[in-house]
Amino acid sequence: MASAPSLGGFQGMSATAPTSTVELSISCRNLKDADLFSKSDPMCVMYVQQFGMQKWIEVFVWLMISVATLMLKKTVDDILCVVILDKLTEAIMNTLNPDFVKKFTVTYHFEQVQKLKFEIYDIDSTSPNLADHDFLGFAEFTLGEIVSSSVGTKPLDVGQGRKIGSITGEAEELSGCKEELTFQFMGRNLPKVYLFFPACSFLTLSRANEDGSFTVVHRTEDVSSSCPVWKPFTVNAQTLCNGDFDRVIKIQCHHYKDNGNHTYFGEFTTNLNELGLDSTIKSPFGLIHADKQKRKKGYVNSGEVMLISFRRNPIFTFLDYIQGGDKLFPVLGFGAKLPPDGRISHEFFVNMNPTNPYCNGLEGIMNAYTMCLSQVQLYGPTNFAPVINHVARIASSQRDGTKYHILLIVTDGIITDMVQTKAAIVAASVLPLSIIIIGVGEADFSAMEELDGDVVRLQSHGRFAERDIVQFVAFSDFRNALRGADFARAQAELAKAVLAEFPDQFVSYMKKNSIKPGTPKQLQHLPPNPVIY
Repeated sequence: MASAPSLGGFQGMSATAPTSTVELSISCRNLKDADLFSKSDPMCVMYVQQFGMQKWIEVFVWLMISVATLMLKKTVDDILCVVILDKLTEAIMNTLNPDFVKKFTVTYHFEQVQKLKFEIYDIDSTSPNLADHDFLGFAEFTLGEIVSSSVGTKPLDVGQGRKIGSITGEAEELSGCKEELTFQFMGRNLPKVYLFFPACSFLTLSRANEDGSFTVVHRTEDVSSSCPVWKPFTVNAQTLCNGDFDRVIKIQCHHYKDNGNHTYFGEFTTNLNELGLDSTIKSPFGLIHADKQKRKKGYVNSGEVMLISFRRNPIFTFLDYIQGGDKLFPVLGFGAKLPPDGRISHEFFVNMNPTNPYCNGLEGIMNAYTMCLSQVQLYGPTNFAPVINHVARIASSQRDGTKYHILLIVTDGIITDMVQTKAAIVAASVLPLSIIIIGVGEADFSAMEELDGDVVRLQSHGRFAERDIVQFVAFSDFRNALRGADFARAQAELAKAVLAEFPDQFVSYMKKNSIKPGTPKQLQHLPPNPVIY
């Protein structure tokens, strides 16, 4: 019997788990004002509770803060936060009614109760510790509550039974649209707010929802000019219109004010099909202020906005790249005395073959490791830089996307060449390379968190790492669970933690270097990809 045909992502005569990919948009109203001379600068932290467990796990942090006040004009990458997955696309200060642009993408399981918790904080400094910021309240939902009605609103609990403000979550099922959209707009003849100074204006893009409301998707930077030209920006088509290029998009223009009470100029609506036809300066959109249009006879508009450029680019995922490769892995060792003369080495081939470091699969790696232990004497100090530089030299000659290297370091010692290691990682951050460090034993591994770069972007001698390429995991965090009854689950959690950041690191390199994925046939003849050390 022939198999049923596949239609897009649909497979006839088959069964799948009832899941959907859902995007959550979060907004708050009437937050507690925790600042003395201005309004709060809110951020939202989302937690999930895994099925069958009581522990809350932090997903990531949305920061809506003032670049001018907190960053002192530094780049957004320099923000010290707990976890941040993407660069911020906006910075908002002094507001008690935030509409967060960043979205949460979660998988909705119909048959499970998926608990979510949102905590709101007022950002008071660049400290990564949530305790250093003012707590504005929390609320708990189930994902089903939000999905079933598309919108869910609850009061914020600020403690001791008090409720101040509210939080709203909006859910929308995502399509399979895999495109990025890059825009650049300019304004013309915008109103003057002050007698001698031009307006400092910004645009806000919002998508239409099925109930007629709008959800903020992107906000541009502020530009001081009566004819501003805003920087090009890129948004995901899935986020902007969910793959529907006829979906209404609202674009508003405001004059920026430090107190958060921005002056509204006007707005217009359009869609991506219309914008695609108007990719040159030929059909300006008039900014319409509805109240002025009603009150003023002969009112035309409050200035105009023109689309300078519009590009559609495909989005390539991690899975698009990894189809292909073989099972050969070079394995290097460091920190040992080698036969026959007992010389100390920080970069040697674990299979003890002086010309070929490759091992065949996991079994080959384990056999080489077992054999190596019987021939060498483990010896300190723990120097990472030599092996990182060794792999970096290989990666530097293979930057075309045909290979991406993973350096897996398993260590039981405190790092003794921290300065050199930081320099090596910063230099390697431009290469097709990721570094995973697993700490075993009872040593103090706090220095490894600095290398991880999640809290503070790694730098060496004034140079910042171009990408975060390091992931550190302490084996001790999983040791008790691995000894327990649910070994398989604990093993899966360890593997998940070890590989958590790799897909984003991998895709970020490919995207930054404009490398497109090849087909599996094209990759079959290539050398090992990825390479694990």
